[in-house]
Parts: sequence; structure tokens; C-alpha cells
Amino acid sequence: MTVKPEAVTARATVYGYPRQGQRRELKQAIEGYWKGRVTADALRATAAELRRGHWQDLVDAGVHEVPTGDFSYYDHVLDASVMVGAVPERHRAAVAADPLDGYFAMARGTQDVAPLEMTKWFDTNYHYLVPELGPDTAFVADSRKQVAELKEALALGLAARPVLVGPVTYLLLSKPAPGVAADFEPLTLLDRLLPVYAEVLADLRAAGAQWVQLDEPALVQDRTPAELNAAARAYRDLGARTDRPQLLLASYFDRLGDALPVLAKAPVEGLALDFTEAAAANPTPWPPSAACRASAWWPAWSTAATSGSTTWRSRWPPSARCSASPTGWTSRRPARCCTCRWTPASNGTSIRRSRGGWPSPSRRPRSW
Repeated sequence: MTVKPEAVTARATVYGYPRQGQRRELKQAIEGYWKGRVTADALRATAAELRRGHWQDLVDAGVHEVPTGDFSYYDHVLDASVMVGAVPERHRAAVAADPLDGYFAMARGTQDVAPLEMTKWFDTNYHYLVPELGPDTAFVADSRKQVAELKEALALGLAARPVLVGPVTYLLLSKPAPGVAADFEPLTLLDRLLPVYAEVLADLRAAGAQWVQLDEPALVQDRTPAELNAAARAYRDLGARTDRPQLLLASYFDRLGDALPVLAKAPVEGLALDFTEAAAANPTPWPPSAACRASAWWPAWSTAATSGSTTWRSRWPPSARCSASPTGWTSRRPARCCTCRWTPASNGTSIRRSRGGWPSPSRRPRSW
């Protein structure tokens, strides 16, 4: 007797969305705040209005689950530093006195205190603020931003998925803090960081999150066996937690290479792969891990078939709509290859429904 495979449900999603607004409303509000012309409450109101509008744009375009937590006043890696309590010593007093002003002080500096260093985010033109860590760094969970933005989306009746920088990528993109030996490796702090991520995941689950996306783009780069072992350990730990949502590990900018079998064995519910440009070499299909098969949830499979590194209009290729799902994977979610949160606002609608029913981003970008 031939056993029919379980039906595959195809759903469209995005990993993140540009945050500036069609008319660069966020940029203007932030600059107004810095100059004293816009109050903190007015800035927060503008940010909330932009989030609502962006989520509605996604829903109107046919996206089934909107990302939350991808919004930022300045930088998503800086947001991750705040989330895990990795505030540099020189900025702690300012953050304690006024969290918003302290946040901008870390980003821009003050007359007396230097900002965090900025460096290029992989192969994009975006620059992120580099976390500063040392052997004495004490991580403390602060999930208020992530929980608040999730609740905003849920209150609007939307299916929402919080997005976080993954713990391995966060550490790999960090540097030794001032005064720390230059050969210090932030990845040695992984065991100290994982309980903080576990606490954030538990908070998001309690707030109503069914899925959480953990971005691990650093794992598409060449990695040492020790770094790959750290990734395996990280997701064995987080996957084994019971007080958590379902986890989607997202990779982008290239093929996973040696990290693919590591992540495929992780006890998580979803793995997102890039299939654009060089990343077309990502193998598919492949069998889901025994750990995933043994769990109550079988994995989801997210395919990325258009580039997120470009801000130009792109169309979904037929493979995004018609490719076969790997055996044992119960859903397929076409998406752009990466979160587009750092791209400029477009001249028109940033994402629209294509003739085939899939969201099709985007039009020619507006200059900053």
C-alpha cells in the first residue's frame, strides 16, 4: 500500500520590514527629538503608527504572519544588547536615568562619552552597532520592547512572530570591550547568555507568541569546528526548554554550508534557508532531524527565493510557488532571503500582492 505524504501548507511571510516609513517619518521624528522639537511621547506615537501601517501593508499584500520586534529607533543589534543587558559601563548611568536618551547615547555618543563602534552588516550597506563584551559581562534579560511590540500586533488581531538576533550571531559579531584583552573571544560567554535568551523566549510565549524567529546569518560564513559546536550546543539548550514558543532559525545572505547539518539536527520547529545567488547551493530536500521527528512538532520549511540585499523590485520565481517540500516537512513559507528592515522606504507601496497571489516587494527605493 502506498502511503500518501502529509499535505503541505504554503504560507507567505517576511523576515522583517523597512522601518523608516514611506516619507521617512521615523527619521524625521528621531531627528526632531534630538533637536528638542519632538517629545518622547510624540516620537513613540509616530513609531507605533508606523508599525501599525507596516503590518497592515503586509496583511493587505497576503502575508499570513507579520514580524514584530524588527522595528528599531536606531539599530536592531543595539536593541539586542539592551534586551540582554549588555550596556557598556560608560553608558549605564545615562540608560538608568533615561532609557531612551541612554539608548541614543550608545548610538551617537555625547560630548563626554564615545558611542559604540559601527561596522558593516555582512554584505549590505547597513552598519550596525558592535556590542562590547568582556569576561565580567553580566547578562540580564529585558524583554519589554519585544513583548510590547508583540502585544501591539496581537491586539490588532494579527498573527505575529517576534524576531530576535540569535545568540550565536550576537556573540560572533561582538568585540572585546575597552580594557579587555584583544584576544578575548565573546563566544566564550555563550553559556552565560543562553539562560537570558531562554527567559526572553518564555516572556514572549507568555505574551502570546506561537513562533519566535532567531536570526543566525553569521552561520553562513566560514566557521571553525568550535564555533559550529557552540551553535549546536546553543540550540540543543534552547530547543530543550519547555517554556518557549516554537523556534524558527533563519539564515540568509549565503548558503549555510557546514552549519546546515548542525542546525538540521537541532530540536527546533523551523529552519529558514536562503536560495538566492550563491545560496542557491543550499541542498534541498534533506531529511528532518530525528530530534524534530520525535518531537510533538514537525519542522516548517521556509524558502527564500528573492534577494533581500537589493532594494530594487523583484518577482517571485516559479520555484517559490511550485518547489516540492522536503519529506516530513508540514509547511512551506516563501519569503525574501533576509529581513529588509534596513532598506530605505520605497517611492510607492513597498510590498504588493503579485498576480499569483504572493507578496512581491518592492518598488524603486527612495533615497535617504
